[in-house]
Amino acid sequence: VRRERPLRPLERIAPFLAALLILAAGAALLWELREVRPPEAPAPGGGAAGKNVVLIVVDALRADRISAAGCPRPTTPRLDELGREGVRFENCYAAATWTKPSVASLLTSLYPDAHGARRREDRLPSEARTLAEILRESGWFTAAVVANPNLKSAFGFDQGFAAYDDSLMRDRLYEIALRPFFFRPLLSRLLGRNFDLTDRDHAESVNRRALPLLDR
Repeated sequence: VRRERPLRPLERIAPFLAALLILAAGAALLWELREVRPPEAPAPGGGAAGKNVVLIVVDALRADRISAAGCPRPTTPRLDELGREGVRFENCYAAATWTKPSVASLLTSLYPDAHGARRREDRLPSEARTLAEILRESGWFTAAVVANPNLKSAFGFDQGFAAYDDSLMRDRLYEIALRPFFFRPLLSRLLGRNFDLTDRDHAESVNRRALPLLDR
């Protein structure tokens, strides 16, 4: 078919612009898929001999669904036993309404406005000193197993941990899709995946990885 009119300048360079855009997207994807540096060795120290600190975070657990807090059904026998043997705080308040800023506050003792990890794409800044960093500097071996995509090491929550296992959350593409990339819809369309935040592993998977760490 004979062309009716000559190509405009923009039409001539449009294929090159599209190619550059695809190359840029590919380069960004490859950069995100690069290997993460291995964790550093734990700092030497003798202050933690014979002591252990275990922090268990149950995401989105309502207080009124815990037996010890008044739920009429036997929902949490292990937590009830722990509460009877130890100390139970009845007036505890989360610093935020969802996972990332709330856990960041738990680890740093800072309000969300201070640590800055408030939005879905935010990182916990390296300037924020975490509980894991304090313990590690005092001689503890620090390790974490997480199953919530908002707490992946890509968002800075591995600060201070000698071992940080966030591999339960599917794969690196899933991690990338959590960020505000301009090609996120393209990834979803090409791979047929919604990258839903509910696509995570269960407590049994976490226990299989965490309990051997405790045994060590």
